[in-house]
Amino acid sequence: MGAAYAGAPNSNFGYDKSLLLQANKCVAFTKMSTLSELKNQDVQIRDAALHIKNEKTIKLGAGKTFDIGVHKVTQNWNVNKLTYNNRPAYEAGASATVGIQKAGKYQCDVTDIVRAWYAGEANYGVALVADNSNRSYQAKIDRNPYFTVHYEVVGFDGAVELKGNAPVTRSVIKAGQENYYYFDTKLGIAYDIYTDSSIDTQATMYDTAKNQVAYDDNSGLDNNFLFTGAYNGRKYLKVSVKNKGTGDYTLTLKKHFAIPEPTGIKGQDKYTITWNAVENAKEYLICVYDGGKKINDAVVTGTSYDYIYNNETAGKTLGFTVTARENASLAGEASRMVYNTDSRSEWVYTTPMQETRKNASAAALDGKIYVLGGENATGSLKTFAVYDTEKKTWESLPEYPGTESGICRAAVFAYNNEIYVIGGQTDTGVTAKLLKSVYAYNTETRQWQKKADLAEGRTNLAYACSKDKIYVWSKAGTTDQAEIYDIKTDTWETAVLPDTSAVIAAASVDNRVFVLKEDGEKMFWQEYLPEDNLFEDVGTVCPFAASDIYGTPVVISGKIYMAKTEETKEVLVYDAYSDEWSRISDMNLTKKDSMLAASGNDIYSIGGELAGFGVLDTVEQYTVKVQTTTKQMAVNQGESYELQVNAGNLKKGQAKIVTVNVNPEEMKIQNASSFETEDTLKEGADGVTLLKYQPKKGVIVLKLTGSLERGGSYETYQSIPVEAKITGKTTVEITLTEEGK
Repeated sequence: MGAAYAGAPNSNFGYDKSLLLQANKCVAFTKMSTLSELKNQDVQIRDAALHIKNEKTIKLGAGKTFDIGVHKVTQNWNVNKLTYNNRPAYEAGASATVGIQKAGKYQCDVTDIVRAWYAGEANYGVALVADNSNRSYQAKIDRNPYFTVHYEVVGFDGAVELKGNAPVTRSVIKAGQENYYYFDTKLGIAYDIYTDSSIDTQATMYDTAKNQVAYDDNSGLDNNFLFTGAYNGRKYLKVSVKNKGTGDYTLTLKKHFAIPEPTGIKGQDKYTITWNAVENAKEYLICVYDGGKKINDAVVTGTSYDYIYNNETAGKTLGFTVTARENASLAGEASRMVYNTDSRSEWVYTTPMQETRKNASAAALDGKIYVLGGENATGSLKTFAVYDTEKKTWESLPEYPGTESGICRAAVFAYNNEIYVIGGQTDTGVTAKLLKSVYAYNTETRQWQKKADLAEGRTNLAYACSKDKIYVWSKAGTTDQAEIYDIKTDTWETAVLPDTSAVIAAASVDNRVFVLKEDGEKMFWQEYLPEDNLFEDVGTVCPFAASDIYGTPVVISGKIYMAKTEETKEVLVYDAYSDEWSRISDMNLTKKDSMLAASGNDIYSIGGELAGFGVLDTVEQYTVKVQTTTKQMAVNQGESYELQVNAGNLKKGQAKIVTVNVNPEEMKIQNASSFETEDTLKEGADGVTLLKYQPKKGVIVLKLTGSLERGGSYETYQSIPVEAKITGKTTVEITLTEEGK
């Protein structure tokens, strides 16, 4: 503490009993010693004050105020050498001001000054300056003004991540124990953060700069805390127990409102949206989009809304979202977008992706669909995510490490517990680079592993897996060959194979490899025989679609499902056993650059681009009406057995397609016991028609038509004789599908 007096410009007044302040004459200086605690990076300064004791004011008229400005000093100084002539410089403007009148104690808020010192600004103290315009006013203050600082040591190191709908249980084993957490939330979305416990918990919330933003004690159940609000980014939480309590508590972060599940019905002059009631919601916001632009919104209290078309929107594809909310400032997350397309489609919308994608790649494994890369409105992606088809939830996974930018149109397939990624391209622009890298993602360890590269960069590959090997064809680069990757040895080999430039897609059906070829505008499937390195006979030409660029096909029960990469809502079906083409119900949306994935009996159309709306996060799901039975048989080599197939209860004339698959290396299909020749079986006697008979490949396909009357229904049976080629266990798969499905 020191003073500078213009009347004695070379004198030192550091040890006077009091300080005199007067405009342009007397200035006081004081420093705050830096506590060792304030050197801790986890300290959070809550508030700070400068305390001044006024002994008396001089020449100050009644009702007047003596204003003392607190100015930050910008030079170092020594209290023992301080004079008016060598006084340190200080900022011209006051950082804080306190007004005094009569004798007494006063304090001034200097929180910003002390926080600046803590943040690293040099602490040279402050100057107490009489900022009155009347130079005759004087204030005599005690020579010991002092600072008080309220601070908290916030230990965010080792804070535990709190995820939505993933409660964390902690044990408080010592009185005064504090636990720290952090969480990330979406912008504008309301969340609840609370504890469930028999002990009395309290919590303090902090922003990313570790500034306290909220505190709560008893807003929740049983005297526990509860925060409800939109937190917009990362926040930190300190949880403790009151009254020196110990015990367990469970901490939960969840959205305050569930996401509505809307459905729509297309009418002649309107589109009707309905959705489920959402807990905590007092109203719902419906937004209408024409392409990427919102053109209308409405707030309703019920669970339905009729949008009436006008002259500008009639005939257009529109998008609709529904948001549950309490009011405009406390709202949930918008629903997936639904579109005013034909509601008769058998495709249904399911949980959208976490981000929009087109030109991405996908593979299914154990009820989950893994989606890699692609592009959105901002550029190419290397993000990796998985969709749980049972829980209907998405989860982000470690990014693809094979490129610094992004990856599009890669070959992706599942093998055992790994997801393999072959080739691709960095983006779809004119400067895109082809990739030759190969990586495998282990779904158990959640780690990527580098594998042997392709000989050259490849993209838009046709590929299929059979017996631990991947067979790859490409229309770009070197052709007239098949590139073969041995998964077991992590090696590549090349097989010379003419006419591969005509291959536009490939698929694996029960370990058999099929390729889709084009011949002018015609296209057909053809089986590739790896052992002989040749193609079998050409299959039936597709009767209702021309050759085009198709995305990676998917397979369910011997049928190959495929969609163009160009704008389409059509999905074609090829039955690899009966050599027949068909179509399933059109998708809801006409889009391009989407991808198909199959898990169980369900097909998923993921992402893509919709004209006017841009890149989509939409996922559509179609359930194939198929019944597959897989069973193990204990057999002895050389012995004969009979496989019984039954179409079940049918209407008269109704038919089902039965596909029987056995391992031809373990079991041989013999001629059907009820018929002497294959030709007889093809005639459809007694409701049984032979569609495909390939005993060397372990396949027989029958059409069973209801013929035996059983009360109000009809049945058809067929016995298929087989002979065991091994002693042990073998697998038999029998698949029933509706004719034409």
